[in-house]
Amino acid sequence: MILLNFDFIDNELTKNTIHYLNEEQKEILLNEAELWKFNGTGFKNKTRLQEYMIERGYINKKELIKKLSSESRRTNEETIIRLYKLFVKDTPLYIDRERLYKLMLLSSNLMFTPNEKICFTIMFENPYRQWSADEIAKEAKKNNLLKLNARRIEESLDRHLVGNSKTDALLSSEKKGTTKFYRINFTNFIYYIRYFDSL
Repeated sequence: MILLNFDFIDNELTKNTIHYLNEEQKEILLNEAELWKFNGTGFKNKTRLQEYMIERGYINKKELIKKLSSESRRTNEETIIRLYKLFVKDTPLYIDRERLYKLMLLSSNLMFTPNEKICFTIMFENPYRQWSADEIAKEAKKNNLLKLNARRIEESLDRHLVGNSKTDALLSSEKKGTTKFYRINFTNFIYYIRYFDSL
């Protein structure tokens, strides 16, 4: 399953589009700036960027659906090929979940510890939401994985709230009452995966 980096698309790509467009597309967009409400650097809002991607990248609206359970969702490898006709190749647009799982499975503990691999596998079932350690533990139990302790999960995930020598923080967290919730930082995760994928 292809997971688009909506945080990046809706924020950084919308505001600083010009830095990510390939040279041909830069010229075209600058010539049509008024039509697209493009200010020379970015779009007025994410809706205008999506309209541009649909029109110029031949992306179907259904390929930009965020809800993973939607039966209308059509995001696939062809979506990515078309997006990279607009944007330069190192733009962090997506994660291929199956490829990530395979990389985690085949990698040594240099990438992630065994418990971290379980946590991230569970979190990538819906990476757009926030997860508590208890929710991860329950999901692991439901899927007959190891019996994970919520405190140990927090210890493992807290290590990824700060950067390391390969990338910035892979997770962000937010405390709601006494519960800590974790969310995947797609952009940093993509750069981290690329580092290991290139070894």
